[in-house]
Amino acid sequence: APLPPCPPAPLPPCHTHQTPTMSRLLATTSWDFTRQWRNGFYAASGFLLLVTAALIWPLPAGWVNWPLVLPAFLLGNLTVVAFYYTAALLLLEKAEGSLVSLFVSPLRGREYLMARLFTLTTLAVGESVLLVLICVGLAFRPWPLLAGLVLLSLLYTLIGFISCARYRAINDYFFPSIILVTLLTLPMADVVGLWHTPLFYLHPLRPGLLLLEGAFRPLTTAELLYAFLASFAWLATAAAIAQKRWDELSAE
Repeated sequence: APLPPCPPAPLPPCHTHQTPTMSRLLATTSWDFTRQWRNGFYAASGFLLLVTAALIWPLPAGWVNWPLVLPAFLLGNLTVVAFYYTAALLLLEKAEGSLVSLFVSPLRGREYLMARLFTLTTLAVGESVLLVLICVGLAFRPWPLLAGLVLLSLLYTLIGFISCARYRAINDYFFPSIILVTLLTLPMADVVGLWHTPLFYLHPLRPGLLLLEGAFRPLTTAELLYAFLASFAWLATAAAIAQKRWDELSAE
């Protein structure tokens, strides 16, 4: 008798182009952009750019030593866009109750933080580059500027999340945030020549500020190694603390 036909070989499992983690991350990032747009963050940044342009363009050429003051000026801008925008978004999510819904969703804490880091860093870097173009045109080195802006934006966003996680209202957070921002911006005194001390090199923002300085002057190999290694060390530390804050919030 003829043998029965062999069953067809099983088909290999279908693989989607996106993993569940990637799908959640993309959806969260898209929603974060939308939330920032709807709540006027982009409008506020655009208004700041217009005001800055209106104040700077009438100034006589050479009236401001931009290579000296621009790194500190950019750090002040990142304080608003990366640090305070992070706090404002977190407090808004708490007030709306949307943060609680995230805790019971499949979204992971690291995915939430990665989306927030990407969206606010994109906004902060884009706005800061436009500010540099307004102030000095193309008279800068692009890669140290971009590296410094990205590293500082990431760190500022993480610090903003960490510092705001235990507060529920802007009134409670505002005064402590002023103290924290004052401490965070201390290295600007070194950048503009008001106060020099080697202790500033232990400050978490000094490595990124050094890269911003590198947009206007050559950096030595030792300075570049310090800027990148110290920045990565501070970022790793801040990311671990931010994840811990997320876990504490989800357990409340």
